[in-house]
Amino acid sequence: HGKTSITSIIMHVLKSLKFDFDYLVGARIEGFDQMTRLSNAPVIIMEGDEYLSSPIDLRSKFIHYKPHIALISGIAWDHINVFKTFDSYCQCFINLVNSMQTNGKLFFYKNDNTLEEIVKNNRDDIERQDYDAYPHIVKDGTTYILENNDLIPMKIFGKHNMENLNAAWNICKEIGISKEDFIKNAKTFKGAAKRL
Repeated sequence: HGKTSITSIIMHVLKSLKFDFDYLVGARIEGFDQMTRLSNAPVIIMEGDEYLSSPIDLRSKFIHYKPHIALISGIAWDHINVFKTFDSYCQCFINLVNSMQTNGKLFFYKNDNTLEEIVKNNRDDIERQDYDAYPHIVKDGTTYILENNDLIPMKIFGKHNMENLNAAWNICKEIGISKEDFIKNAKTFKGAAKRL
């Protein structure tokens, strides 16, 4: 849960900063004419998908990406038409972790016990960091993030979106975006199409 929203927040922030990047995302995003861009940009942001690559390649799509930085937002058994057991579904994420580049960095949602077991028991040559919701409060129907004793109003709302926001912040930080630039641009993000 949250894959498209997290990817969209990152894309919104990078575009607002005029950062050169390519992307692959699973929804229409305001400000982007297409769901894919491939050029010679130094960074590509990809929304990973555990579903099968094709009828003849039964591996999950995301293992082909071989990421330097990856984020897993949680594990909830999905696609039971092809993953008949919870263990077979979890194996996809073990495969993703094992496909990462040496010395890569893996972020993971800290409140998912299954996910914690997967990321901590695979690979000694990558760095791992958990995350939770961005510190926030809700006041008069508006969600505010808390930053240096300031309340910054957001256009997105709810605890789940604050988890997505913090996930996006971790990725942006890893590719060199300052917190000030992240917040200034993330606060104008309105959400991805057909997502809360």
